[in-house]
Amino acid sequence: MISHMQYGNGAVFSHPLLDQAMAEHSSMQNSLNAVLRTFQKYIDWSRQALPETALQVLTDSIMKSLLPRFDKFTDRFNGLGITVHDTWATHITLESLLVKNGTFTAVIKYHIQDHFGLDTEDITNDFYRQFRIFRIWFYLQHINNHAFKPFISEIVLTKKISVGRYDKI
Repeated sequence: MISHMQYGNGAVFSHPLLDQAMAEHSSMQNSLNAVLRTFQKYIDWSRQALPETALQVLTDSIMKSLLPRFDKFTDRFNGLGITVHDTWATHITLESLLVKNGTFTAVIKYHIQDHFGLDTEDITNDFYRQFRIFRIWFYLQHINNHAFKPFISEIVLTKKISVGRYDKI
């Protein structure tokens, strides 16, 4: 990722290891649980289908959930907090939903984006400003055309999950 920033063209960055890290991160569970609880509650189990009227409830539950991000204490030291701290956009797509015999299997795709760069809000934060590396990073991006352009980091992952009608989520 550092090489990508040094190249300076601002192109999108993605990497399978970053996708895997997000897929395994504990913050994924929050938004995923919001989706699963809504399915579990609103599936018409007798018809084995999700009524169209449940789609707005699903959207609302996702909007109220915390979206995936690398903001745990350990992420400050494992590199993920710098690579992708908070995320700026998360697009969640229901790829498929199969309801059968009191169980549903959902395939959910996440397309997550973050900007890799520092803006004024970042550098004026008391925590980050105290570290020289962040001040240097800000300088390289914003002062004297050093061409270390910010760029978008993209994370794409798909989760396939089976949950029973009465399973605790």
